[in-house]
Amino acid sequence: MLTDEKIPVIAFVDNPEHYQKSEVTNDLNIKYCASLDLFLNEVLEEKFAGLILDIPKVMKTPIYERNRIFSISAERPLIRTKIESNKAVFVDDPSNFKLCCREKTRSMTRINERVEVNIPILISSENDPAMANSFNGIIQNISESGCFINTDVDLFDQDFIYLRFDNISNKLPIYVGIRWTKSTKDNLEGVGVKFITMTEDQSSELLTKYINPNLKNNNAKDRSHATG
Repeated sequence: MLTDEKIPVIAFVDNPEHYQKSEVTNDLNIKYCASLDLFLNEVLEEKFAGLILDIPKVMKTPIYERNRIFSISAERPLIRTKIESNKAVFVDDPSNFKLCCREKTRSMTRINERVEVNIPILISSENDPAMANSFNGIIQNISESGCFINTDVDLFDQDFIYLRFDNISNKLPIYVGIRWTKSTKDNLEGVGVKFITMTEDQSSELLTKYINPNLKNNNAKDRSHATG
C-alpha cells in the first residue's frame, strides 16, 4: 500500500460525525460500526488494517461481549478515542497508529493460498477458553489467515471458538472467528474460520510445517551451504 493511499480502518463508535470533522482521519478509509454485530462481521472480513475504539462505548458493552472486542483487538493496530465537546479525542498517538496500520497492510497483501492438509485439532466453545470440554476435528485445508475444519459437532450457534494444535510447540489455544458453516462446496462439511489471536511463533511453525514447507527446506539448504 502506497503512503498516499487511505488506510482501511474499522471504527466501533456511535457517531461518525465526530470523527469526520477531525484532521486525524483525513487519510483513513473508515468503516463506521455503531452495533457490535456489524463490528464483528466487518472484522471477520479481513479487509482492514486497524481499529478505532470509543472507550466509553466499549466499556458499556456487557463483559462477555467486551472480552470479544479485547480478543479481536489484541493482534491489530488500535487507537482509542473518547468524545469531548462533540469532538473525537484520540487517546493514543495517531502517527504511530497509522505507521503500524501501514505495516499491517503490507502483510495483508500476501496471497493466502489454501493448502490441503489432514491435521487433528481440538476445538472448544467460546465460553471454554481452558478447553475443559474440547472435542475433535480435522483441518482439511489451511492458509496463513485461516483454515477449514471438518467436525461432527454442530457449531451453527457459535460465532467464535478456540482451537488447539497438539503437534506444534506452542499449544496455547487460538481464538478464531467462524466465517461460514456447513458448506457443501467441494464436498466439504464443517466450518471455515479466521485466526484471530495466533502468536508469532505459532504462525511461523504452521507456515513452515504445513503451509509452505519449502521455506524450511530452503532454510536448511542455506545453512548447509553456509557451513559447507
